[in-house]
Amino acid sequence: MASRNGLNPKIKGSKGVGFGRALPSVFGFGNGIQPNGSNNFLAIPNLLGKSLGSEFSIEFWFNYSGVFNFVDAIFELKTTSGDMYFGFQNNRIYGLTPTGEADISLAISAIKPNKNHIILNFSDTGCDFSLNYSDPSGYRMIGFGNSFGLLTGEISLLNIFAITVNSWYGSQFYDELRIYEKNLTSEQIIYNYNNGIGNNPSITEDLLVWYQFEKFENIDFSAAQDGTNILLGLKDYSGKNNHGQPINMDTNPSSNTFVLKTF
Repeated sequence: MASRNGLNPKIKGSKGVGFGRALPSVFGFGNGIQPNGSNNFLAIPNLLGKSLGSEFSIEFWFNYSGVFNFVDAIFELKTTSGDMYFGFQNNRIYGLTPTGEADISLAISAIKPNKNHIILNFSDTGCDFSLNYSDPSGYRMIGFGNSFGLLTGEISLLNIFAITVNSWYGSQFYDELRIYEKNLTSEQIIYNYNNGIGNNPSITEDLLVWYQFEKFENIDFSAAQDGTNILLGLKDYSGKNNHGQPINMDTNPSSNTFVLKTF
């Protein structure tokens, strides 16, 4: 029992699973990234030689300006057993899968003239596409493409904002790009969307990549994290050290064409 004179204080034991851990910061978009649409993109070198497994998800936000390039690339993936890409093309959203091209034109009408949220759930049976999922005007397409199991081989290339095989590059304004090692459930998608104002990821243990695009910094890209490969890049907040390496991007904050700006 604690003493009233303070000489015998009672020490309470730690309680709760979060004891001793820093609480996650309140979500805010902060800065985003806008590639120049011609020759710059992000590489993820530490994922080369690894596999995404039998299912994975890609999540990102984009702030629509009302104009798409002929092709606004979002990502390209090549593995030892297949390849694919995904992006916007004028009046449609498209993806190239191991079995051919998938057209998601109807989703274009659901794009808002501001922040939009996209989830791509890839699995052996195909891809589920969600745009502003819980909005009344949102859009979802289940099972476009198939045989994504072909993509479980080792990654030989994974670029963000580029489809280099066709010299297509992104020019939209992006933020909060995340890659997961599993498919997101409807409940998790709704939580992350948070009625259009965004949220920290509902799950973190399955995060493989998480770019917040706040700043470029000197980061250790070495596999062993031993300080032998310090490069300017974007920090991966998943904790997996899959940092983003800018290719041909303007990384000078004082430049008029600096790619990071308030989202």
